[in-house]
Formats: sequence, C-alpha cells, structure tokens
Amino acid sequence: RKENLEILQREIVNILNEIIKEIIQQAGVSINNIYKITIAGNTCMHHLLLGFNPSYIAPSPYIPVIKESLNLKAKDIPRLALEPTANVFMLPNISAFVGADIVAGILAICMWKNEKISLFVDLGTNGEIVLGSKRKMWTCSTAAGPAFEGARISSGMRATEGAIDKVKIDNKSIDYRAIKDGKVRGICGSGLIDLIAELLKLGLIDKSGKLVDREECNSELSEEIKKRIIRGKKGNKFLLVKSKETENEKPIYLTQRDIREVQLAKAAIYAGIKILLKEVNIS
Repeated sequence: RKENLEILQREIVNILNEIIKEIIQQAGVSINNIYKITIAGNTCMHHLLLGFNPSYIAPSPYIPVIKESLNLKAKDIPRLALEPTANVFMLPNISAFVGADIVAGILAICMWKNEKISLFVDLGTNGEIVLGSKRKMWTCSTAAGPAFEGARISSGMRATEGAIDKVKIDNKSIDYRAIKDGKVRGICGSGLIDLIAELLKLGLIDKSGKLVDREECNSELSEEIKKRIIRGKKGNKFLLVKSKETENEKPIYLTQRDIREVQLAKAAIYAGIKILLKEVNIS
C-alpha cells in the first residue's frame, strides 16, 4: 500500500538524517557545505528510500525495479536534511538479494583492482559473498537468517547503543563491552560470535555446538564461570550478564537455541562459499 511505503521511506530518511547530523558534528562541518553524498544499502532498503515498491524482489523471478546507479538531487528524496541542490549518488544494485551495500564493500576493500582472487563475505540476514579479482567476480546470496543481526536470539538486538559487541572470558572472569558504553540492553551479532567463540575455546560448548553440563566442564574453570551454566527445560543456557547490570533488570543469557541459530547461519555462509569455489573451480 502506498501509505505504508511512505511510512517506511520516512523512517529510513529519519535515520539517514540522524547519521548525517552525527557525522557533521564530529567533523565540525556545516550541513550547507555538503555538496555530494553517496548512499548504499541492500536492494530492499535502496527501493524503500527511493519510494519504489520492493514487493517484486521477494517472489520468483526476484526482479528489482532498478539495478543501475542513479544521480539525484537531495530535493528528489523527501525530507532528506541536505541542501536541495546537493548531489545524491545511489550506488548500483547487483540483483534482488545482492545490493549496493556489496558494491560499496567491493570498492572499500579495492577488490575491483586486486590481481589475486580474494573472498569478500558480508555477514547478515542475506549472507552475500563475492569471489574474484579485477578480471571477473562471482557473487551469491545465502539465507543466513537474522542471527547475525541479533534477531531470533533470546537477548538479541541490533548493533545500537547498549548492545554488547565484544566479549572476553577466561578461567575466572567475564569481560564485555556495550556500544557507547551504555547500560546493557542486549547482544548484537558481533558480540554473539565473540561469546560463542570464547565458550568454545573454554570447552563450555563442544564440537557439536552443545552447551555442556557443569559436570563436564574443565576442572581448571572457576566456580564463578561454572555456575553460570544453568540447566533448563529446552537445554542449558549460559548467564552472560546478571539482571542488576542490565537496563531492564533482566538477565542476558546465551541459550542452546541461540547457538543453533548461529550454526544455521554459519552453515548457509559456508555452503555459499563452497558453491562459488566450485563454480570458479578453485580450492
């Protein structure tokens, strides 16, 4: 519906305006001095920003309204907080599920001028993968699911203020960092990967991905760490943050299901990489 599309467009522009405001404040630059901006996003976000109906992206044959790059003026995007005559360059999309954000990544890492073949992986709901060099590139998108975005995770959230994005655990203590050092609200994708890696390293997660019982823990682990493993009806869970340390006074756990969600996402990414390697006939 047109009115719903307008609501989504407005929300995206509002976020862009917040980002622009934050950047110019940090740089000490006046908004009046910005004469060009480059925007990249996945194909769906790209369409929503421009007011295009993205409904044909999802069903087969997965056709975006537009794939080409666009040169616009700020006035062409309603409510964009730039001078009306400022140039807005929209990077091109590759396909319905490989968007302009991947093009931006290719440019950022200079993959487009590399002599040797390299691999670029974007971890997200659509796990986009690019393999190639300046001569040719192959790309695909995998249904990694929303785990890396913090969705379908018991205490998951986006990478915003209050999200745990870094975790360090040793035999005796746990250390974590929240974005902007705010009161802890949840855990985002990078924090989730960190946490699982740390627990795997300490033997609290076995090779199959199972969160072990306390009795199976390494004898060198302190009781402080062991007692954070809690047995539940749907498997064990690990207490990362106690309730008194969180914004909503609810504890933050890593559950067995959370681990399985990450395993599914990892498997999807791995499958995509293997398919591209086979297509290019390299190991």
